[in-house]
Amino acid sequence: MTNDPLRSMTNDKWKVTARHAPTADRAGGASAGSARKYHIERSESFVICHLSFIRRLSGFTLIEVLVALTITAIVLIAGFKATAALTDNAGRQSALLLAQLCAENKLLELRLARRLPAVGDFDSDCVQAERTLRVTQTVRPTPNPNFRRVDAAVSENGNFIVRVIAIIGRH
Repeated sequence: MTNDPLRSMTNDKWKVTARHAPTADRAGGASAGSARKYHIERSESFVICHLSFIRRLSGFTLIEVLVALTITAIVLIAGFKATAALTDNAGRQSALLLAQLCAENKLLELRLARRLPAVGDFDSDCVQAERTLRVTQTVRPTPNPNFRRVDAAVSENGNFIVRVIAIIGRH
């Protein structure tokens, strides 16, 4: 063994090995001294690491980008639908609250009159929060002549919103 540092030297990137190649002298034989050729090659671990590094630098494939965009689009559509549903529910809840206020106000007017309401159908308008609601009161007799059944149906632009039913007595 020789102490030649280039005989077989490897690191993470390069592998350097020395090869002895005999040189021919004038007599056609091998000389005492041999010429050295150094063979340099990349080590396999470096090539694998280098290829994976290049792959990481190359970015995403078209399919990966399309899958990511599809997932993002689905999530956004679901979010928009949820937002629209919440907005619609808030609008309906507001309309229901205003309609109940109108119906309760009409029934309270009948109770405060302190007389038995006449049998029949009556229409009136009710303005709540700058919205005009239509209240239809239907008064029907009951088996007991001292009581009447009153239905207060509230609608807006022909769309039914709520119906409140009450029994109103003589006193």
